[in-house]
Amino acid sequence: MAGPTDRKALKAQVIHSLDLARASLGGEIAQVREQWHPRHLIQQSVEKHRLAVIISAAVAGFIATRMIFGSRQNSRDTSAKPARKRTLASFLLSNIWNLAREPLFGLAAQHLMPVALQYLSRFQSPPKQENFE
Repeated sequence: MAGPTDRKALKAQVIHSLDLARASLGGEIAQVREQWHPRHLIQQSVEKHRLAVIISAAVAGFIATRMIFGSRQNSRDTSAKPARKRTLASFLLSNIWNLAREPLFGLAAQHLMPVALQYLSRFQSPPKQENFE
């Protein structure tokens, strides 16, 4: 008669350990859902790369402004092009860009290439094996 009580106790123990495992897994799933929520990912990205977000927003705003309020002239119309080239601002900006172009590209390559290579290396490494014991 000891068999059925041991069996019931073993069954109750297994059910209890299964409930604990489900509760633990439920907590992990909730944490993963919170971490992978799009709002959370965007907030992390903005906090991490604040300068890049500001610069890209400024460039996108500039491009949108140019597209909305830009002149609608024919690109083959050359009557306005020499006047644009003669402005002081255009002259200064073109010279500043010509002076700063090479150092800026060198600086970008120096700082962005290691980050890009590190990011891409994650996709080339074999997946980590996890032992479930």
